[in-house]
Amino acid sequence: NQACYQVIYSWGDREALKVIAKPLDLDIAEEDRNISSLTIRIARTGHRLKPSVNSAPIKVEGVAVGADHLWPLDGVSMDELARFLEIRYRRPVVNMTSLQGHWSIQLSHASTINWPNANERVPLDDLGLDLQWEQITIPVTVVRDKVK
Repeated sequence: NQACYQVIYSWGDREALKVIAKPLDLDIAEEDRNISSLTIRIARTGHRLKPSVNSAPIKVEGVAVGADHLWPLDGVSMDELARFLEIRYRRPVVNMTSLQGHWSIQLSHASTINWPNANERVPLDDLGLDLQWEQITIPVTVVRDKVK
């Protein structure tokens, strides 16, 4: 099938691809893949995150940088922080902290446009979190033509 298709669906709606796959004669599968990804880890000195008092859920896709050149991420979980950075970097980012809860974070604009080089571990602002490139295994959605 050499045709090009654009599928738009809500984030996390796993059934949307299956609905469109059937008439196009495609297979949708979840597979574990080894990829190079940026990871967020707690720094050796420990984190300096402040718990959020905001109980409202945050949509990281809608957060805008302020006049002070800071990204206000009040009420963000570590997985949501990873998703936010993934959007900014356009690279895979995985939370490897195991930190639970929601945090009040002010990220500098510089931290959203600069990431570490290979074999480098860099601090994420002054949060007590580090970014580094790692080979990790994660589940990915794979779309392919059905075998005939």
